[in-house]
Amino acid sequence: MNRLTPQARRTVKRAWRMARLVKAAVDRHCSQQEKTLRVPSADKVKRWQRLISVARSRQYPGAERSLGKRLLDALSDLQREVDDAIYVAAASMAPRRSISLADVTADLLAIEAEFPACDFDFTKQTIAVTTEPIEIEYTDLGAFRIELELKYLGQSCPYRVVAVDPNPATCCDSTTHPHVQSETLCEGEGHGPIKLALTEGRLHDFFTIVNQILHTYNPHSAYTTLGDWSGTECRDCGSTVDEDDICSCDQCDAQICSGCTCSCDGCSETHCNDCMTKCEGCQDSFCGSCISSCDRCNKPFCQDCLTEDKCDDCVNEEEGESTSDPSEESSEPAVHALRVGEAAIPA
Repeated sequence: MNRLTPQARRTVKRAWRMARLVKAAVDRHCSQQEKTLRVPSADKVKRWQRLISVARSRQYPGAERSLGKRLLDALSDLQREVDDAIYVAAASMAPRRSISLADVTADLLAIEAEFPACDFDFTKQTIAVTTEPIEIEYTDLGAFRIELELKYLGQSCPYRVVAVDPNPATCCDSTTHPHVQSETLCEGEGHGPIKLALTEGRLHDFFTIVNQILHTYNPHSAYTTLGDWSGTECRDCGSTVDEDDICSCDQCDAQICSGCTCSCDGCSETHCNDCMTKCEGCQDSFCGSCISSCDRCNKPFCQDCLTEDKCDDCVNEEEGESTSDPSEESSEPAVHALRVGEAAIPA
C-alpha cells in the first residue's frame, strides 16, 4: 500500500478541513430553500406600474420615463427570481443527492490539481481559483480569479470573477470580459447548471462551468463586443474606432472619428462639432478664430459677411435711420392747446 508523502498528507488534511465548511454551507442553504419561496420583486413591479399610471394621468412625462426605467429593472429582477423559484421548486421534488465529506474533499483536491492556482481562506470562508490566461478572437483578456464565498451560498450570485491582469474594454473600465462586468458573470445558459452544482456541493463542476463560460464568446449577449473592445471612443458619436481613424480637434483636443470631423471654411483646420459655429450670413461653418459677432445684433458672422464689424442688415438699418428726416415723421398739423370757449385752430 502506497503511503502519502508529508506534503500530500498536508494537502489532503487542508482539503478535508475546507470540505467541512463547504458541507455546512450546503446543508444550511438546503434547509433555507425548504422554508419558503419568495419573489419580492413582484411587489416592486406592481408599485412602479401604479406610480406610472398616476404620472401618466397627471401628465408628468419626466416622472413617467424615470419610473419606466425602474419598472424595467424590477422586471429583470423578477425574471431572475422566478427562474430561481422554478429551479427550487423542481429541485425540492427531485430526489436529493446526498453530499459527503469524502465527495467534497475529492472535489477540492481535483480543483487544486486542475487550476494553476487555488486558495482556501478559512477565515473568510472563500475558495478561489485562477484560470489560465484567456484569449478570444485574438483579444488577450488575461487570467481571471473565480472567488466563491460560502457564507453567500444561498444568494443569487455568491461568487465574483476578478481580472488578474485587467485588459478592460476601452469604453468601460468595469467590463473586463465580454461577459463580465463589475466582477459579475453573465451566466446565460449556464445559470441552471451553476446553481444546481452549488446546491449539491459539486464545487469542481461549478468552477469548471464558470471557466468554460469565460472561454466562450457570444456577441449577442456581450456587455461589449470584441469588435469594440480596443480602440478610441469618438467624443461626438460615442463609437469606438481604430486609432488610425481618430483625429484631434485643433481647438479643444477632443478625440473624434473621421466621420465627425469638421473643416473650418476659413482656415481649413480640423475641429469637432462643438467648436464650429455657423455664419448667419453665408451659412458656412467656422472655428472660433474665424468667426466674429456683429457689434449691433451680436449674431455670429464670418469676416466676409461683416462691414466695419457690422452685418448687412444692421448696416442697412443704420443707413435708413441716418437718412430719415425727423420733421417728416409726423404729417399731422400742430394743434394749440385749447382754453374754455375757444375752437382748435391749426398753426
